[in-house]
Amino acid sequence: MQEKSVCMLGRENIFHFQSIFDDMLDMVVMFEPETLRLVYFNHAASDCLGYSRDELLQMTICQLCPQLPEFEFRHRINSLDTRTRSLERFETVKRRKDGTDFSADVLIHLVKKTDGNDIFVGIARAQDELQPLLESVSADEKKPAPASDAAYAEEIGILGGIERLQAEEAEQLVALMVLHSSESMLITDSLGIILGVNRAFTEVTGYTSEEAVGKNSSILRSGRHNRNFYRDMWEDINASGHWHGEIWNRRKNGELYLEWITINTLYNKDKSIRSYVGLFSDITKKKTSDELVWQQANFDMLTGLPNRYMFQSRLELEIKKARQDRSSMALLFVDIDNFKEVNDSLGHNIGDLLLVEAAQRIQICVTEPDAVARISGDEFVVIIPALEDIGSVERVVQHIMDRMGEAFQLGEEKLFVSVSIGVSFYPEDAANAESLLKNSGQAMHAAKAQGRKSYCYFTSSMQNTAKMKRKMVNELREALDKEQFRVVYQPIVTLNNGALHKAEALIRWQHPIRGLISPAEFIPVAEEIGIITAIGDWVFREAAKQAARWRALYYAKFQISINVSPVQFRYYGANFEAWLQYLDELKLSGQSIVVEITEGLLLDVHASVTSQLLAFRDAGIRVSLDDFGTGYSALSYLKKFDIDYLKIDQTFVRDLAHDANDMALCEAIIVMAHKLGLKVIAEGIETEEQRRLLTDVGCDYGQGYLFSTPIPAEEFELRLKMTVV
Repeated sequence: MQEKSVCMLGRENIFHFQSIFDDMLDMVVMFEPETLRLVYFNHAASDCLGYSRDELLQMTICQLCPQLPEFEFRHRINSLDTRTRSLERFETVKRRKDGTDFSADVLIHLVKKTDGNDIFVGIARAQDELQPLLESVSADEKKPAPASDAAYAEEIGILGGIERLQAEEAEQLVALMVLHSSESMLITDSLGIILGVNRAFTEVTGYTSEEAVGKNSSILRSGRHNRNFYRDMWEDINASGHWHGEIWNRRKNGELYLEWITINTLYNKDKSIRSYVGLFSDITKKKTSDELVWQQANFDMLTGLPNRYMFQSRLELEIKKARQDRSSMALLFVDIDNFKEVNDSLGHNIGDLLLVEAAQRIQICVTEPDAVARISGDEFVVIIPALEDIGSVERVVQHIMDRMGEAFQLGEEKLFVSVSIGVSFYPEDAANAESLLKNSGQAMHAAKAQGRKSYCYFTSSMQNTAKMKRKMVNELREALDKEQFRVVYQPIVTLNNGALHKAEALIRWQHPIRGLISPAEFIPVAEEIGIITAIGDWVFREAAKQAARWRALYYAKFQISINVSPVQFRYYGANFEAWLQYLDELKLSGQSIVVEITEGLLLDVHASVTSQLLAFRDAGIRVSLDDFGTGYSALSYLKKFDIDYLKIDQTFVRDLAHDANDMALCEAIIVMAHKLGLKVIAEGIETEEQRRLLTDVGCDYGQGYLFSTPIPAEEFELRLKMTVV
């Protein structure tokens, strides 16, 4: 671009020159030849270097370039090209006020003044400063406008700088900026016809000076902005002479790019528009990178829903609105029932597909889809703002449960799932986001405790339950050391002759204040905090010692069954090898112990589960499958792991005399087990009729209150003396 393209600018535009320079992303400074003292700087220089106006006006250019000694700097400026009066661009290190250094490309140019007091102009760009500069430009929108051009000049520190230049000197300086700035520039007339561009313009747009000059600036339009966008932009320009913002434009090759552009208006003496000056930078890559980072920080990558962080912000905003409007809102905590079993049995790929489909179904059920978030694993939350009545919550909850209850077709797999939902309300149940989420989570767990596939509203009693649980955690950690646990034994009899050859060891907690605490109450807590391993070890050793005694005194093949938690296998690494060593110390055969496991454990494909079950088999320890028929029955695993006993759950035994289906199921289980070489134990036998029916269909063993409740070892031994054969 030739300098004459920009030298039409007159003295009446001096303050608009200043505005142009201060909108540049390049750092621009002026300094005197003799003292090297700074006399002007733009916003970019102040922002990048971190100095105030007063501090910079007391400094020399060499103080900003500590690695370039003054004698070398003076040598450089004395070697300016006599034709261009400019130095070729060179790289130097600049130092910020905070002591950090950064590399910058620098160009120094001499402006010859008519009064003989020449002045040097430096233009520099630090590549890592683009985003901070854009942010500072955006922040400037919030600053009050100066009362006058003179006030503006004073504010940006140019008195004694640009103001001292004559019109032709200012034009020379503008030409220098246009030619050498690393920021793209173009100048158009009042009709938008391009009068001149610089090299950076060509690098960004692909249009050379010859191709652009004389064309309308609309050659750059992308088509992504409507008429209203341009109308609003030109209204601002006509009102203030200035505009900056983001615009999508199009390169010569047709590629779209996003630019940050500043437009300034230059006027004639009669205040008519002479031209427009546009300064812009390509921010496409930066914008794309920022949006990706923002997306990853705020949204779940699997489902596309807002994540916990984004949800927290939204929930706090909705609570703030509700507080201002004095309205209510609800929070739903949605959890997929038995999701782990889906992952374990069908694989994580199917589990992921289920989560994606579940997210879509939940979104369909609410009026504001963006109020749904996935906060972890299989846990979703739904915000229902501006409640008019509780019925609206009921409708959403029921809609979610109905949609989630429909079949999921995931690839070749078709499956059914259910959800448990907890509901809490603002302001009735909580006054802040954290408490509201916690309370809805407690309500969800209460729904699961009711048998899953249900929903529950938060109540104050749940808080009391949570407090009791925290207290129990602390007391459980002390119970072993304080010898508060004890083992009781329930007889397992041979149904066809009543012989007592087996027992099940059951743990009890004798709390010093609360009395006897049911295992159903404390075992889940022990599993959750990991103390179940220590408790399980203690129960095993107590049972093994008792088995050794009763084998020696009463029956050489006596067996005691112990319950082993799936958590011991999966997470806390129970030291089962120590169990086998303890049996050796007691000189006790592995066949004296039966390990009772649940069906769900067989679905766990973890290598440690498989190896531990096979180690039991090799040591002769028998394995019993507890509560058979109530969970995911994995029949193919019965032989794989050499299961020895099936225990028919008491839910099938309870109505044997009155429900033909239960009778048929029990008989089918017994026949199948015998075909596979397994023995069958029926739990929960309470009547002689149940015993007779089970005996008639070939059930091997029975257990229940008909024979005995769980009793202490001393009492069990007395009974053993009388009944063993």
